[in-house]
Amino acid sequence: MWLVVVVLYEIDFLLIWNCRHIANPDKKPYIEQMIRDNGYHVPILITPHYRIYTTTMMTTPDNSTTMFL
Repeated sequence: MWLVVVVLYEIDFLLIWNCRHIANPDKKPYIEQMIRDNGYHVPILITPHYRIYTTTMMTTPDNSTTMFL
C-alpha cells in the first residue's frame, strides 16, 4: 500500500523495513520496471541497512538535488 501512495504522489524516497517483499533485491528490479512501464515515477527504496545516519546529497531522476539524513 505504501508503495502505491509513494508512486502516485511522486515521492522520491520510501524508507522500508520489509526486505522480504518490496525491498527484496530479487524483486526490486521487476517492481521498478513495472512502475516505469506504466508511466509512473520510480521512487528510491531505502532500507535500514542504508547509511541514513549520515547526511547525503543525491540527484533525483529529474536532476533536482535532495538532501536527506
